[in-house]
Amino acid sequence: MGKSLKRGDRLIPALVAGVLTFLLFLLLPLSRMLSPDSDEERWNVREITPAQVPPPPPPEPVESQQSSLASAAAPDLRPAPEQLSLKALPITLSVNPDADLIASPAISSLAGGFNAGDEIRRFTFADLDGGPRVLSVPPVSIPLRLARRGFGRGRVVFSIRILTDGSVEILDVLESTHPELIDAARRSASRARFEPPEINGQPVEVEGKWPLLIDASPR
Repeated sequence: MGKSLKRGDRLIPALVAGVLTFLLFLLLPLSRMLSPDSDEERWNVREITPAQVPPPPPPEPVESQQSSLASAAAPDLRPAPEQLSLKALPITLSVNPDADLIASPAISSLAGGFNAGDEIRRFTFADLDGGPRVLSVPPVSIPLRLARRGFGRGRVVFSIRILTDGSVEILDVLESTHPELIDAARRSASRARFEPPEINGQPVEVEGKWPLLIDASPR
């Protein structure tokens, strides 16, 4: 009888433990049903609101792009060529026929197609009584580069032909003290006027040398 009591004492705690374990298994599903919010919070994914990005600006017109490219182009670093400015200076032209107009030797030739006795003669300054007479000579515009160097006096010798109306035809430039003066002196000499040359009352053309003296020194 004592052994049966001991076995009964051991069975009671085992039964109690089994009942409690069974009750725990029953309570687990019930606890999940009673707290559904906890699972939803555990598995919910937060929504992300996208940021509002402003739309890109419209493309610039082709003309404005070309103008901006032109403005951004590298500047031209090449030095600008020096401009040859002309400055009219008060000058004195020495046109004394006795001193400046030099007669060249007379030239005669036979023109083809004429009879052997028909001779065409080109007259020179020496054929005129007293030489050609100058009526007017325009002023010479001295190049600014030459004036800056302190130009005072120069001389250009032309070979010219005086036509029957007194106008001048430049044949050649024979010499010059300043090469920069040649173009300006040529323009002035080509617009000069002489007294119409005549021999025995007949208008003729004459040729010779004309030294044109240019004096820019103050008077």
